[in-house]
Amino acid sequence: MQAPPVSLPLPLPLPLPLPVLVPASEPKPEAAPETPVALESIKAPLELPVPVRLAHLGTLPDWSRLETYQRTITRSEFETALREVYAADDAAIEGLIDITDGGAQIRRWTELPSDVFELEFKPFPERPAVPKRYWRPFWALPPLTDPERPLSGISISIDPGHIGGAYAKQEGRWYQIGKDNLPVMEGEMALLTARYLRTHLEQLGADVTLVRSVNAPVTRLRSKDLRDEARAILTASSPKGSTFFPRSMIESTADRLFCVSSEIRSRGELINQRFQPDLVLCLHYNAEAWGDPTKPDFVPRNHFHVLINGCYSRSEMENDDERFEMLLRLLQRIDGYELPLAEAVANSLSRASGLEPYTYTGTYAKKIGPNPYVWARNLLANRVYTCPVVFLEPYVMNNEEVHQRVQMGDYRGLRKIGYTYRRNIYDEYATGVAKGLEDYFREVRSNQSPR
Repeated sequence: MQAPPVSLPLPLPLPLPLPVLVPASEPKPEAAPETPVALESIKAPLELPVPVRLAHLGTLPDWSRLETYQRTITRSEFETALREVYAADDAAIEGLIDITDGGAQIRRWTELPSDVFELEFKPFPERPAVPKRYWRPFWALPPLTDPERPLSGISISIDPGHIGGAYAKQEGRWYQIGKDNLPVMEGEMALLTARYLRTHLEQLGADVTLVRSVNAPVTRLRSKDLRDEARAILTASSPKGSTFFPRSMIESTADRLFCVSSEIRSRGELINQRFQPDLVLCLHYNAEAWGDPTKPDFVPRNHFHVLINGCYSRSEMENDDERFEMLLRLLQRIDGYELPLAEAVANSLSRASGLEPYTYTGTYAKKIGPNPYVWARNLLANRVYTCPVVFLEPYVMNNEEVHQRVQMGDYRGLRKIGYTYRRNIYDEYATGVAKGLEDYFREVRSNQSPR
């Protein structure tokens, strides 16, 4: 996470995520392996006369993959999704994506304006065209035969956020008040929640996979493997192009690349190549800046929000890989399925938790739809997982009540919290999410017809 309320301070401030310029001689990645080794093989040569702009640890986009989407979307559908969901504002796409009646001219490489990908729009709106995608919308699922199992036939991957365990301090998602209190570790909390949620979803008929089942990384890379990349990022973000940086700054940047960039991209390989689910649920716990993790600052507010992918800034659109990944999502109509799913889950989880909605005040998220809990934001996970993703951020970990509930542990049944008897925080979270999906799929599958 990049900004409050969903990010916490690292030991040293990480530089702004400026794009890495890859020289024209930079090799091109091979076809991705079947297991998530994450960013470890780059073999085939790429011949380009200009540098390529990539996000951190990003891979070179294969623009030929968009050929399969020719004449599958109308101008109105494309332009509405681009302007209302994906672009933060008109300035974000100016000169990068030009729209005419017949199609869109999309710059392949930001540094080479003359090289464009030409996307043709669907000429006849009434003629159905199904875009290529591995996930299935609800109307493509098998008919519902058991009303008590409205998720039957649906493949869902649960992605417990962060890593936890021995890596919790390194990733900056840990605090502890005194030796006698349980530490608050987001990675472990997310995995506990995921296990509860898997049980609930399986009881409703879903086919469920966990992206991680232990508090350990999916990526094979570690911080020590990413020091050269860290130096390159620091150099790119240095006003004077300095190549000398304190060791601590290099280490903290490498930690961030390991814990976030490499880890999430490895999970993306697992999701897109092996699991290929109809839906991904990214489980996180929210937080506000807490300062010293041994003497954290408690905050009075306790809130939550739900994210779908969108709101790409100009700098994000200028990264060639991010622009390509955005288009993959747009052309698959993912936003049209993410939004109603996110709204259903938000409604249910708000009832289960009693939490107030969080309101963004910056420009890195935009309000989508009437639901006060649902926003669009471009995060690495909800961008590189090429299917509908509901990204959840409930409970503020450094709120005093949340800390108390973590200390109460993984209990069974109900216990009194304030004036109310409640489930443990992990099951409360999971129950709210499962009920939202149950309500949504029970309604839409009662009359399965294309949208």
